[in-house]
Amino acid sequence: MHCECGEPIEPGQKFCIACGRKTTVASSGPDENTSLLQNAVDGTVAVADDSSAAPDDSASTSTDDTIVPDDSLIPPHEAKGKRWRKVVIAIVVILALVLAGFAGFALWGMNGGTRQAEGKDTVRYSDSKASMVRKKTVIVLYDKDGKPLEQYELKVMDADGDVTTHSVKDGQFTPAEVGMKPNKQYEVVVKEPSGSVYSLPKTDVRPDDETSNDIHDDKLDVKPSDNNDSGDHADGSSTCAKQKMYLAFYDVISSLQSKYGEGRVATASGDDDGYLQGLSIVLLVDADGDGEDDELITVHDNEIDKSVKESGWGWIGNPKNWTVQTWKYDAKSGKASNAYRGEPQSSNGGFVFLDLVTDNDGSIAFWDNMKQMSEDDFKYMDYYRIFPVGDQYPMPSGSEKRTLSSGEESLVKSQKTVVAIKQGMMAGCDTVSDASNDSNRKNGKAVKSAFLDKINELQKRYGAGKVVSSGMDSGHGYMTGLCDVRLIDFDQDGTDELVVVYSDRVKEEAKGYDPASWRVEIWRYDQTRSILNRVYSAQPAAEEPNHDLISLTYASGGERMPQILGRDTPSYDNEPPTEIVSLEDGMHQKEYRSQRLKESDGSYTFKYYIDDTEVDSSVYLLQVSSLTRADPNGDNSENAYKRDVLAWNDTSLGFKNDVFGNDVLKQMQNTINELKAKS
Repeated sequence: MHCECGEPIEPGQKFCIACGRKTTVASSGPDENTSLLQNAVDGTVAVADDSSAAPDDSASTSTDDTIVPDDSLIPPHEAKGKRWRKVVIAIVVILALVLAGFAGFALWGMNGGTRQAEGKDTVRYSDSKASMVRKKTVIVLYDKDGKPLEQYELKVMDADGDVTTHSVKDGQFTPAEVGMKPNKQYEVVVKEPSGSVYSLPKTDVRPDDETSNDIHDDKLDVKPSDNNDSGDHADGSSTCAKQKMYLAFYDVISSLQSKYGEGRVATASGDDDGYLQGLSIVLLVDADGDGEDDELITVHDNEIDKSVKESGWGWIGNPKNWTVQTWKYDAKSGKASNAYRGEPQSSNGGFVFLDLVTDNDGSIAFWDNMKQMSEDDFKYMDYYRIFPVGDQYPMPSGSEKRTLSSGEESLVKSQKTVVAIKQGMMAGCDTVSDASNDSNRKNGKAVKSAFLDKINELQKRYGAGKVVSSGMDSGHGYMTGLCDVRLIDFDQDGTDELVVVYSDRVKEEAKGYDPASWRVEIWRYDQTRSILNRVYSAQPAAEEPNHDLISLTYASGGERMPQILGRDTPSYDNEPPTEIVSLEDGMHQKEYRSQRLKESDGSYTFKYYIDDTEVDSSVYLLQVSSLTRADPNGDNSENAYKRDVLAWNDTSLGFKNDVFGNDVLKQMQNTINELKAKS
């Protein structure tokens, strides 16, 4: 008898030992040898069920003794070897997954967690870490499609801001070929003929004898980023229009400087009056009023020093000696084109200047001398002196709406513009050079930095402040150089104004000092245009009648609105007229003037004016009496005037609020230190 699977079945055997099926032919009696059966499925020992010996009606026997199985009684069948193979396979799969995870984590860590590991000598345009190279390391650049750049223009800027331009025609360069030197870092920007711009990571050139695994000795490949997490710079090619505009504007500046030289103050032969020479004025302006600087203004001389044959104001003060140009950036060509060419403005007195006006809609234009214009017609007015230049021609004070810049100040502002353009063309979209985006401008870093720049400028021009003993006698002394600096919030808007006093040519008179030897200025930071405006300029206050005490006299708080006192013209015998100048309400420069007139009979009469309005002598004297005393309250209250004494003798001091000599210099240095700490 056989099982359905073909395995022979012995008499009395209840299960097939091959497939496990139960047999339906029972033996006549129990077999002691089969009382215990080994289950082939799970290897457990089963006790024979005696009831299985009874006939099973659900099964039948065929004529050829083949057992017909009862499917309901078939236990699940799986070979013992196959089950173990599944377990082993599962274990192997788990181990493989674990090993793959460890390998992936290691690769992620080696590559900074952002890309697959690649060659040691490959960096990305978007990398913030400087690339360390040798002088002879071959540098190859790649475009956004991963192909090497063949021809391009390369600009290199060192830490001092000096820029050199190089043309690459064979698809590679070495640091030595573009003027890079060991132990220095450089910024590099590249422009393709197609107009694509690439900003490289900083290049750090290392000495040949330095050893480090981080140095790219023989070759460096610079490629686009292979992910999209770097914004506009995902492919290394800057899509920032401003960067391309700065590149185009710098090309204009570089070309003009090569032809005319950098801006400077020069003097004509036989004349002490200075004028601006070379590329002297460079300005970025918002020509269309959309809030973005989009136009370049340049002013250069027409080689005055080479063609001069005579001196004198009539000749030098000719506006034809200078050229004013405006430049517009064309995004399609990637170049700047000359949009305007003309002459600067001039006055009947021989002064030559650049005068810009900003309409109420924000657009900028040149002042038109032929039209009836006033400050009320414009939002801002900016004046830049070109000729004459020199300390003998001090600039008058400006106003809230009008900024006046001397020739030297015009040079400083122009240099700052050139620096901003260089930084913008190197850094691309990630750098915001527009100071109007600085959220901490007010009472913040921008204001303090602007004040420090002005202080440094004045110290270079007039020297550091110092106390000088007068030659008259031991009881006299005076201060020279940049000798006084204070911060006072005159208009009480929460932002301090900068007060400075300077002198470089103190004159001693028979009885005292000439107040015209010093100049007092107040500078206010313009939040909108991110520049300093001079809102006050006058001589310091002087004690009458001998001018034996010169002082910066001011009120800084209390009931009295912060103000400052000064003198606009020297007063000798009241001719020319005496003027006492006061900055009131934080904005208005108020003048008190008295004039002595000689009558035909030899007698004298007096006239009194407040802001050019003639007033009665009692009104004039009442107001002036409170202005000319440094301490009207006789105490140290906040409402009292205070004096920083600039020149003195041994009988003129004694007010409680007086500071003089080295104490003035100490408080000035404290103010400068405070500005440095906050900037």
